Amino acid sequence: TGSGLTGSGLTGGAWDREAAERARAGAERHGRRAFLDRFAEHVGQPEFGMIIASTPTLVGFAYGFQADRARVWHPGFQTGIPSEIDELTYSRPVFSLAELCVLPAHRRRGIATRLVDQLLTRATGPLATATVDATNPPARHAFASWGWSRTGALLPAAPLPDAAREPDREAWSRRLGR
Repeated sequence: TGSGLTGSGLTGGAWDREAAERARAGAERHGRRAFLDRFAEHVGQPEFGMIIASTPTLVGFAYGFQADRARVWHPGFQTGIPSEIDELTYSRPVFSLAELCVLPAHRRRGIATRLVDQLLTRATGPLATATVDATNPPARHAFASWGWSRTGALLPAAPLPDAAREPDREAWSRRLGR
């Protein structure tokens, strides 16, 4: 199953042509090896946290970590960091929701909502951030329903040799009130 918020498994259930296109375009980012490489890097980050859903077998997970501005906004906003976010995060790290995944057979049961809520109860800092595939309406709808706001479009990632173009990405954020 896809991992990462840009292919997070927050699709609506039926496999459709758009989902197939997203899967092909993000195959390099969402392949098993790419996920394991990212996970190995992320697990050592400050205040790393992970929540797992099981039945008792694994059905989903979410994880994130505390990050400074340079890491969270990389590779950057197309039009610069919005001023309200800039002020809020100028001297304080934010919590980066790095990965969210729920197995297809367990979607649309509120598991992703509970995973994110539980993870954010442990987060510190003034803001949580996430990167979402701009062409994934179910993921965008889920984040909006959880009280997140679209913060802006991100610059495209550098293309990999012989790889399909990765989908456009958006930054989303949620104030934590801390």
